Amino acid sequence: PVPYPISLIGAEGDVDRALQTARESGLVGVEDVLPSIHDLESVGAVRDAVAAALSDYQGQILTLREQIVEDIAAAEDIAAAAAAHEAGIQVSQGARCGVCRRGLWSRACYAFACGHACHGDCLVRLVTPELPAALQGAVAELCARIRTMEADADELEERGGEVAPRDAARLGELRDKLAGRVAADCPICGYLAISMVDKPLVDDAKAREW
Repeated sequence: PVPYPISLIGAEGDVDRALQTARESGLVGVEDVLPSIHDLESVGAVRDAVAAALSDYQGQILTLREQIVEDIAAAEDIAAAAAAHEAGIQVSQGARCGVCRRGLWSRACYAFACGHACHGDCLVRLVTPELPAALQGAVAELCARIRTMEADADELEERGGEVAPRDAARLGELRDKLAGRVAADCPICGYLAISMVDKPLVDDAKAREW
């Protein structure tokens, strides 16, 4: 069907009314009305409307250009952060866990580009309660599967055997998946720490025990 503002031109020759109706409807623009204008006098009547439309389009283009620049900058920041995450991180021999403050090298640990590091189990205990319920269950399942596979691997090695490459690769995949759930950001100075700023240091149950 022909849009109503355009039908006004055909039926009544009322260009001004057609433009006003087009603006109010928000469904068609000046560019939709122009093809229906055939005489020079009517074209002159829409000069201001065309100029305003062009100015509006220019503003939209500038806004999109600014958004593109911001998106490119954000993409570059993400790429830089990913590169920093993948780069080697030096951790001193006497480093301590940022959560329990005990020696870092006593068990499996995570190190972050910011310089903080913590035991894997300490990280899981700290981060898991802050995750959505569905992810909490996924983390618990991953930890259980990793513990089982690690125990089986240790037992096999104690008997002088070797872990099959396929099993080693699967264990690595599970560890990577767990890292994606709990170690995507530093819990000491990242978003998690910021979200926990307003939380009490001692929960109500422990406070009542004291």
